[in-house]
Amino acid sequence: MVEWSWDLLEERERVLARRLAVFAGGGVLEAIETVCSDSSCGDDPRGEVLETLGRLVDKSFVAFDGRRYRMLETIRAYVTERLAESGEERRLRAAHARFYTGLAQTADPRLRRDEQVRWLAVLSAEHDNLTAALRWSVTEQEPGLAARLVGALGWYWFLKGRRAEGAQRSAEVAALLEGATGVGARERALALSVQGILMAGGTDQWHESKDVLERALRLARASVPRPWPAMLSLAEPVLAIYVRQAPELAPSLAEMLDDPEPWVVACAHLLRAHLRYGAGLIEEGERDVRASLAGFRSVGDRWGISTAMAALAEVSTLRGDDAATIAIMREALMLAEEIGAVEDTPYMRTRLAAALHATGDRAGALEVLGQALELCRVCGDRLGESGVHGVRGDLAREEGDLALARHHYEQALRLASGEVLPAHFRAVLLTSAGLLAEQEGDTAGAWDTLAEALRLACRAGDGGILALALIALAAPAVREGDAGGAAVLLGGAARVRGVDEVVGYDHRRITAAAIAALGPGEYRRCYEHGRSMPHARLLTLAERRAGAASALSPHDPRPISP
Repeated sequence: MVEWSWDLLEERERVLARRLAVFAGGGVLEAIETVCSDSSCGDDPRGEVLETLGRLVDKSFVAFDGRRYRMLETIRAYVTERLAESGEERRLRAAHARFYTGLAQTADPRLRRDEQVRWLAVLSAEHDNLTAALRWSVTEQEPGLAARLVGALGWYWFLKGRRAEGAQRSAEVAALLEGATGVGARERALALSVQGILMAGGTDQWHESKDVLERALRLARASVPRPWPAMLSLAEPVLAIYVRQAPELAPSLAEMLDDPEPWVVACAHLLRAHLRYGAGLIEEGERDVRASLAGFRSVGDRWGISTAMAALAEVSTLRGDDAATIAIMREALMLAEEIGAVEDTPYMRTRLAAALHATGDRAGALEVLGQALELCRVCGDRLGESGVHGVRGDLAREEGDLALARHHYEQALRLASGEVLPAHFRAVLLTSAGLLAEQEGDTAGAWDTLAEALRLACRAGDGGILALALIALAAPAVREGDAGGAAVLLGGAARVRGVDEVVGYDHRRITAAAIAALGPGEYRRCYEHGRSMPHARLLTLAERRAGAASALSPHDPRPISP
């Protein structure tokens, strides 16, 4: 039947129909006019395309929904064969790839401005065409075109929950660029940065991500003058925050803070805020977050605003202001969901759930965690799913259901098993697991698990995570009668973390137990001793205490297995 309909078409209609085969999922008029009337592809003038399209619609060879022109797949399969026979397929597909590369390059800077919702919708509607253009560029060995396209698509993939897909596509382009000629250092470094960032944010390939980002940075520092493309500027921050194995960041931060692009400057403030949080400089970090938030608001980037607000919630959480945390996280989630940045929302939901639970809203907390778990499974985010189970375990432990807590921790550690897991993430999970052992009365298991958590926390180099481990180590110390040592650890944790507020279930119960054992005056003396202790001495004390107790204690008969 398709062949019969084809025979009824006029020659000009047949030419346009076969050329439409290059469009995956159809195309808008502008794209069809540009690609199908390209002078290198024949003599069909741009002005006549619309008239010819109208006749194809009238003859039911093409469908029009008011925006896009499409073909049924059976018809497209037929005309694809006619295109292959015509001898002009390569020229048409090259024109198609050039058009969509141009579209992606036009959209890319607008994805970091107040136009991002509209342009995300444009790229989402053209996702199949963009993918087809990239595949053709790789298959047909067009490294320059492929590098430009992947460089322009990186932020779209990041925002729209397509990070694993983007990591795979950019890896294919990176392989094509190996040994290719005619591609500049700027395009190569940007393509590598896209690959590394998407691997860090959307896969469990942590070690590979580190290697790729370091290659991108070596190339950029040697051959690419500043200012860099926005996504290349993010390579070092991602290496610092996601992969946690960054080199000295001061020169990079200075360059970013001096960048002419306000969006990059806002990112630099956010990066410096996280570094200051990790160093226990909470007030300075909060000032940077607010500067970042103002910068993102000035350009209208919802992702940036949402991410900065999530960082702001870290301060309200540290200060025990759960109502503020809830309000901030709800707005951050609303903005992230508005642009479809679903891969960023599980972490936000776990933070929201913890705050809801702290205010007594258990049902609300479990509902939010259920949403986070579903999103992680849809996105294939094993690390995020592990984090959700970790929080579920914490809430169950707080409610006294230690068996349920053990179940969730075992699930979390199973999902987070292997060498790919970042040290900071595993440190948090093992801290919770050690506290569970302590609550079960198994101080031997607690010391053993918390010694490993402390080792990983030191390796992660983040003050907040190290403080969690120090607070947790105080729990078996109190239980074994060393309340003075516990108070020293609690004081050291306060200095490392940068705040004295006692917040959270474990922090409150451990502090209360130490004060009850020592009395307020002696507790304060030991606490201040730990708070004034030099960092290196504090860590040595904690490591020796945990290591000695672990070595002298029998092994936990019911270990939490990864």
